[in-house]
Amino acid sequence: MKPAAWRWTTATAPGLATRHLIQQGHTRIGYLCSNHDISDAEDRLQGYYAALEESGLPCNDRLVTFAEPDESGGEQAMTELLGRGPPL
Repeated sequence: MKPAAWRWTTATAPGLATRHLIQQGHTRIGYLCSNHDISDAEDRLQGYYAALEESGLPCNDRLVTFAEPDESGGEQAMTELLGRGPPL
């Protein structure tokens, strides 16, 4: 078997994950993003938005939250996102 070649960017993983959730029938997909001003965080967010747009789903900023990229920040971001309702 010949190995497959992949060209990965920082936008690839969030896009793949979002597309997978869409294929499973999900339409309200939340996204937790780093609040650090780094290109990787912006690229990942763009991958998420691109997957939504490709699937014809609206890009809803209420489904995106920003926090410190650590366990505590993730917990705070998820709590905030879930508190916005309606359920994801």
